[in-house]
Amino acid sequence: MNRIERNIIKLSETQDAGAACDLINALGKSVKNHTASEEERRAIIEALVQHADHHSGLSASHAAAAALDCVQEKETEYADFFRRCIESGEDGKQFWGILGYAKTIAENAFPYLVEYLFSSGKSLEHKALIVKELSRRSQNPFDLDTPYECRNWTEADIRYNAIREWKERGFPLGEGYPLPVCHACLQEPKTNEEKLYARLEKKLLKKREKDQDFSHPKNWLIKAAPEDLLSIRARWNLPKDYCDFLEKASPLHADFKIKGYGAVEVYGAQDLIRGQDGYSYNPCTQKPIEDWNKNYVVIANRFGDPFCLDISRENSPVYFAFHGEGVWEFTEEFDSFCDFLKSLS
Repeated sequence: MNRIERNIIKLSETQDAGAACDLINALGKSVKNHTASEEERRAIIEALVQHADHHSGLSASHAAAAALDCVQEKETEYADFFRRCIESGEDGKQFWGILGYAKTIAENAFPYLVEYLFSSGKSLEHKALIVKELSRRSQNPFDLDTPYECRNWTEADIRYNAIREWKERGFPLGEGYPLPVCHACLQEPKTNEEKLYARLEKKLLKKREKDQDFSHPKNWLIKAAPEDLLSIRARWNLPKDYCDFLEKASPLHADFKIKGYGAVEVYGAQDLIRGQDGYSYNPCTQKPIEDWNKNYVVIANRFGDPFCLDISRENSPVYFAFHGEGVWEFTEEFDSFCDFLKSLS
């Protein structure tokens, strides 16, 4: 008897929720790390289904979530289990049940999920989750311009009329989401700077391929909106190399890291003015902060620690300081903005 078989037996016997969660984690990890055979994967799913069906509370919800991870797209034999989760009356199991039901039968889940959506007394968070699943799988952007987190939705965010009309038309597939507008130089770079932007774009493309919610696109380099550039130029006379970057390759919710610093938020044209809040500008009093160097513009931050350009210099180095120290003490970290971009990964 191997470890997977022993863990399955232990899960079937334990009545302790904490121990059950540990066993569920171990079984799920076996599938995620591809150490389980196909036969073992199915045995693991069956054990998770049995636990979720015959228990309640945290461990049952955890088992449903693990089953969702172990089940592959359109494995229709598990659809009934996820529907039981939806109808269980338990918030946790219902949440994973909605995702699992859509995962296992795809567009065939639409009628049931829409019926659930229009039922009374249902959780608003679950309704939001249904709308996101219907949108993603049907390519009808019912969730466009809604909060990223389902728990932050309001009833006004649910487009009941549009979904009702879609149902009446027989649930047709849509045309998808509008994609962010990218500058042509990302595909056909000519200058050295554009070649650097294109290399960053290739890194971000790999991240987009792994994970992308088109209602809230992330990990893109986009062409700056003209109105954002006008607002920026009215406020500052920025170095030419930085202006070129903002115009052609503004980061949109991009996940960047710098070795030695960790995660870094790099501002695009749409975020640059807002990014000065708390540094040079107090948004509460709506007044400039007096002890800030007026030539310093924050272009990125690491958990609140700012990276800045000195706009009094045409080819400014990039400076860095720790926040919360009482006094800003900047050090030169990169010889140029170009070197700063090269450090991003």
